[in-house]
Amino acid sequence: MNFIAFKLFYKRFKYTNSYYENMLVIGLTGMAGCGKSTVAKYIERKGFTHLIFSDMLKREAEKKNLLRGSSEEQKIILSRLGAQLRESTRNKGILADMLVREIENKGLRKVVVDGFRSMAEVEKFKRSFGSFYLIHVDAKPEIRFRRIAMNDKKIDDKTFFSRDRQDTDKLGLGDVIKSANFKIDNNVSLESTYAQTDLILKRITG
Repeated sequence: MNFIAFKLFYKRFKYTNSYYENMLVIGLTGMAGCGKSTVAKYIERKGFTHLIFSDMLKREAEKKNLLRGSSEEQKIILSRLGAQLRESTRNKGILADMLVREIENKGLRKVVVDGFRSMAEVEKFKRSFGSFYLIHVDAKPEIRFRRIAMNDKKIDDKTFFSRDRQDTDKLGLGDVIKSANFKIDNNVSLESTYAQTDLILKRITG
């Protein structure tokens, strides 16, 4: 390697190291209707870029003209599409791969990512970013049911708990929740949720 090539290599190496050292990535996980998007939008107001796992699926769904019905019905369509994508690629972390590439390609430094559902996704982010923290947003089933019912008038108890089991047992969301670094109790009020979020951000950033 000649001197000029070495200088170019060192410049890229130095930039890459500096980029990753100054990054902060926060992940959000939790059961459907727990309030992840509420927390994500609040963190976004703190200067973070807000990314969502389902956005990766929406792009694919829009290409195939699959999105229709209510917002909750669209979530079911995206969930099925995600399952098909993971199975066809034999990669449970395929959506995480796509998100990591997007973060790196855009040179984002402060990111909040909504929707971790499998340990493969968590491990991908841990390997990719040194400063990665996972927050579990928690809410009681009856509260989550009421929130979901506001957008999906067809929801009933049987469907609600069936979806929960699908997430925790088949996708591994239960293990993801157990692996979280922090927990937010989203059962009381927005003020309480925001206050808990502020405390977590303060602990993370020092």
